[in-house]
Amino acid sequence: MLSPLQCDKGMNAIRRKLPPWVTGLGVIAVLALIVLLVIKATSTANDSPPQTTPGPHGSQPTLETPTPTPTRPLDATIAALVSPSPTPVGTIIPMVRIEQATFAMGDDPKNAWQACNQSGMKCEFNWFSDAQPIHTVKISSFYIDQFEVTNAQYDECVQSGFCSSPASVSSATRTEYYTDPQFANYPVIYVNWQQAQEYCDWRGGRLPTEAEWEVAARGGLEGKAYPWGNDLPTCKDRAGNGARFAGTGCENADTAPVGSYMPNGLHLFDITGNVMEWVGDWYNEFYYASLMAEALNPSGALSGSQRVVRGGGWDSPAYMLRVAMRYRFDPEAGAPDIGFRCVLQR
Repeated sequence: MLSPLQCDKGMNAIRRKLPPWVTGLGVIAVLALIVLLVIKATSTANDSPPQTTPGPHGSQPTLETPTPTPTRPLDATIAALVSPSPTPVGTIIPMVRIEQATFAMGDDPKNAWQACNQSGMKCEFNWFSDAQPIHTVKISSFYIDQFEVTNAQYDECVQSGFCSSPASVSSATRTEYYTDPQFANYPVIYVNWQQAQEYCDWRGGRLPTEAEWEVAARGGLEGKAYPWGNDLPTCKDRAGNGARFAGTGCENADTAPVGSYMPNGLHLFDITGNVMEWVGDWYNEFYYASLMAEALNPSGALSGSQRVVRGGGWDSPAYMLRVAMRYRFDPEAGAPDIGFRCVLQR
C-alpha cells in the first residue's frame, strides 16, 4: 500500500507526462460548465409566479378571459405581487399577494362620529363604537382577488353545478343583470354568505377574514379613514378617491364594472363604494375588545346570528366607506349592494 507521500509523487509524475493541450482542454471544460450553471440560475430566477392549485374539480386548458384594464400602470413592485389564479374551468383571475404584516386595526369612534356630522348628516356615536379599540394584529401572507367577483366568473361555478344561482337576476335599476352579457364584468350580487363561501371553495380558497380584508384595504396606509387617505370620497369615475355611493350627484346609482375606481396602494380595485363585500367572520360588537395584544390571524367570533360585511356599497352613505367600518347582515340573505372577493393561501 502506497503512502500519501508516494501517491502525491505518482500524481505529479503523471501530470508532467500530460501534453499541454490536454491541460488546456480541461480548463475550457470547467469554464463552460460554470457558464451553463449561471445561465440556468438566471433563467430560474426570471420564471413567472407559480399558479395556484385549482379547485376541487381539477383544471382544464387555460382559456384566458379579458380582465379589466387598470386605471394606471403597475409599478415594478406591485407587478411582482400580481399572480393569476385559474378557476376549475380555466378562467384566469388576477390576485394580489399581501405580505405578512403587523398593523393597527380598527378606528377611533369619536373621530369617525365627528367626520360623519361634518358631512351634513345627523350621526350617532354608536354607529362607530364596534370598531374600537384600535388594536395591533399580525397577519400571515395571503393572496386576495384584485377585483370583486363578477357575474361571469360566478356563473362558471353555477354552470359547473357546484354553486347555486343568485336569488335575483336583476339589480337596483336593471331588470336583467346577472343574465345579460353586457353586465358580465359587473360584480355579482344577490348571493348570500354561504353562496359566496361555496364559490371561493370551488376555486380552492375562502372568504377573507375581517383582519385580512382590512389590512388589504388599507393598502399600506396606517390610521387613514379611506383606502386612498383622508380625502372625502367622490362618486366621480376614475377619481383617486372615487367610489359609487349614496350622496350628492350619486342618486339613482347602481353597480359599476369592476375596476371602475382607482386602486389603493396595493393595487386592489373597488375596495369601497361599488358593492359591500362579505367576509368570513361572525359579527360581534365587542369582539375587538376581547382580543389579546398582537393577535395572530384573528378569525372573528366563534358564533353569532349575523356575518360581517365590509367596504360600503353604491347605496351606502359616505361614512360607511371608512376602511375600518363594520357592518352586519343576515348570512342567509343576499342584497343588490353586496358582493365579495376571495383569498388563497399558499
